[in-house]
Amino acid sequence: MKKYQKISILIAVLFSLLISIVYAATENSSSLDEEAESLTEAAISSQIENILEPIGTNSTIRKIEAFDDKMTDQKISKVYTDNYIVSLNNSTKQLVGIYEKEAKYNLKTTVTKESAREFITSKYNEMNLPSEYTLVYLEKFDDYVWEADFQKEYNGLYNMYEAVKVFFNPENEEIVALTIFNDPYTETSETTISSEEAVSRAANSIDNINSESIKDSKLTLIKGNSFYKENKDKTIHKAWVLVTQEDDQIFVDAASGEIIGGDSIND
Repeated sequence: MKKYQKISILIAVLFSLLISIVYAATENSSSLDEEAESLTEAAISSQIENILEPIGTNSTIRKIEAFDDKMTDQKISKVYTDNYIVSLNNSTKQLVGIYEKEAKYNLKTTVTKESAREFITSKYNEMNLPSEYTLVYLEKFDDYVWEADFQKEYNGLYNMYEAVKVFFNPENEEIVALTIFNDPYTETSETTISSEEAVSRAANSIDNINSESIKDSKLTLIKGNSFYKENKDKTIHKAWVLVTQEDDQIFVDAASGEIIGGDSIND
């Protein structure tokens, strides 16, 4: 056999072998992808059933969409059922939010605040939401819906960024929307600045602010922002929130006395 014929046969054999290896690898990868997708969907389906069972609604999944939540830097699975859209964290499959597709605004809420409290605390416990959170806010949102906020406590201060916010109608026994916030407070600094000192720091730092400008102050947990000056620190601080006569807010760090941000209630 001529040399070039041997080379051609060898190349053909090697090419055939390469094709078979690539094909086998592709088949194996496809099989693994399908298996992983199946496991993921099974986990999601089980979680959706557990989440929606206390609400008493059909948990059959109609569609699943994946997206990146830029606000919270999470990869989310948005799961559509007949009545709700449920958001889950892709990695942990933990609940992020529940949103009713069409709220049933057919019953005005006339229950007492105590009845609303009994309903939402019972439903909160049934849904296995964080037991360490405390109900800190409960009021009518409008004629049909109440709002309840459950937040985690840190030495007497509540963290609005580590919380569960629920909108509900007690008459319908209906959860209209529920969102879980999971941004813990991690600082350990002690409060060294008093309310009076915070006002003084604000007066020295902000034009047209003096002690007479401030009508209220409250020690709380708040994130910094760039309301008064450029501030790249968006972590949660223990701070004095000072309220001006014009209803603007000034955030003063309770440890350093630094102005870390503010807000305008009228905005």
